Amino acid sequence: MAGKYAVSLYVTAVRANALEPIYEELTELLKASEKSPTFLEFLKDMSVSNKNKVKAVQSLLGELGFSDITTNFLGNILSFYIHKSQFCNSGINVVWQCDLFLV
Repeated sequence: MAGKYAVSLYVTAVRANALEPIYEELTELLKASEKSPTFLEFLKDMSVSNKNKVKAVQSLLGELGFSDITTNFLGNILSFYIHKSQFCNSGINVVWQCDLFLV
Protein backbone atom coordinates (compact mmCIF):
# COMPACT_ATOMS: atom_id res chain seq x y z
CA MET A 1 0.00 0.00 0.00
CA ALA A 2 2.82 2.41 0.83
CA GLY A 3 4.26 2.05 -2.66
CA LYS A 4 0.96 3.12 -4.23
CA TYR A 5 0.85 6.24 -2.08
CA ALA A 6 4.48 7.00 -2.91
CA VAL A 7 3.89 6.67 -6.65
CA SER A 8 0.74 8.78 -6.46
CA LEU A 9 2.55 11.53 -4.57
CA TYR A 10 5.50 11.40 -6.95
CA VAL A 11 3.29 11.68 -10.05
CA THR A 12 1.30 14.53 -8.51
CA ALA A 13 4.48 16.38 -7.50
CA VAL A 14 6.04 15.97 -10.95
CA ARG A 15 2.87 17.17 -12.71
CA ALA A 16 2.80 20.22 -10.44
CA ASN A 17 6.54 20.81 -10.97
CA ALA A 18 6.88 20.66 -7.19
CA LEU A 19 9.10 17.65 -6.54
CA GLU A 20 11.74 19.52 -4.54
CA PRO A 21 9.30 21.49 -2.33
CA ILE A 22 7.28 18.35 -1.55
CA TYR A 23 10.47 16.50 -0.64
CA GLU A 24 11.52 19.35 1.66
CA GLU A 25 8.11 19.42 3.36
CA LEU A 26 8.12 15.68 3.99
CA THR A 27 11.67 15.86 5.31
CA GLU A 28 10.70 18.71 7.64
CA LEU A 29 7.69 16.77 8.91
CA LEU A 30 9.72 13.62 9.56
CA LYS A 31 12.39 15.56 11.44
CA ALA A 32 9.75 17.33 13.54
CA SER A 33 7.99 14.06 14.39
CA GLU A 34 11.29 12.52 15.48
CA LYS A 35 12.06 15.50 17.75
CA SER A 36 8.59 15.67 19.30
CA PRO A 37 6.79 12.49 20.26
CA THR A 38 3.77 14.66 21.15
CA PHE A 39 2.64 14.65 17.52
CA LEU A 40 2.53 10.86 17.34
CA GLU A 41 0.93 10.64 20.79
CA PHE A 42 -1.83 12.95 19.56
CA LEU A 43 -2.44 10.65 16.60
CA LYS A 44 -2.69 7.65 18.95
CA ASP A 45 -5.07 9.42 21.36
CA MET A 46 -8.35 7.49 21.28
CA SER A 47 -10.23 10.37 22.96
CA VAL A 48 -9.87 12.49 19.80
CA SER A 49 -12.01 11.44 16.84
CA ASN A 50 -10.25 10.44 13.63
CA LYS A 51 -12.05 13.22 11.79
CA ASN A 52 -10.76 15.81 14.29
CA LYS A 53 -7.22 14.43 14.05
CA VAL A 54 -7.24 14.82 10.27
CA LYS A 55 -8.68 18.35 10.53
CA ALA A 56 -6.11 19.35 13.16
CA VAL A 57 -3.16 18.04 11.15
CA GLN A 58 -4.37 19.63 7.93
CA SER A 59 -4.94 22.93 9.74
CA LEU A 60 -1.47 22.81 11.29
CA LEU A 61 0.19 22.05 7.96
CA GLY A 62 -1.72 24.90 6.35
CA GLU A 63 -0.58 27.30 9.06
CA LEU A 64 3.00 26.13 8.58
CA GLY A 65 2.73 26.93 4.87
CA PHE A 66 2.85 23.38 3.57
CA SER A 67 1.61 22.96 0.01
CA ASP A 68 -1.87 21.72 -0.78
CA ILE A 69 -0.31 18.61 -2.31
CA THR A 70 1.47 17.65 0.91
CA THR A 71 -1.46 18.64 3.11
CA ASN A 72 -3.98 16.64 1.08
CA PHE A 73 -1.61 13.68 0.79
CA LEU A 74 -1.09 13.52 4.54
CA GLY A 75 -4.80 14.00 5.15
CA ASN A 76 -5.52 10.99 2.97
CA ILE A 77 -2.90 8.89 4.71
CA LEU A 78 -4.20 9.90 8.12
CA SER A 79 -7.78 9.16 7.14
CA PHE A 80 -6.84 5.69 5.97
CA TYR A 81 -4.33 4.66 8.62
CA ILE A 82 -5.85 6.30 11.68
CA HIS A 83 -9.13 4.64 10.78
CA LYS A 84 -7.30 1.32 10.90
CA SER A 85 -5.41 2.33 14.07
CA GLN A 86 -2.13 1.66 12.31
CA PHE A 87 -0.76 5.14 11.73
CA CYS A 88 2.19 5.04 14.03
CA ASN A 89 3.59 2.04 12.23
CA SER A 90 2.21 2.20 8.70
CA GLY A 91 1.54 5.91 8.24
CA ILE A 92 5.01 7.04 9.18
CA ASN A 93 6.36 4.23 7.01
CA VAL A 94 4.37 5.59 4.05
CA VAL A 95 5.74 9.09 4.59
CA TRP A 96 9.26 7.69 4.99
CA GLN A 97 8.95 5.66 1.78
CA CYS A 98 7.56 8.65 -0.09
CA ASP A 99 10.41 10.74 1.23
CA LEU A 100 12.92 8.22 -0.11
CA PHE A 101 11.02 7.88 -3.37
CA LEU A 102 11.22 11.61 -4.02
CA VAL A 103 15.00 11.74 -3.53
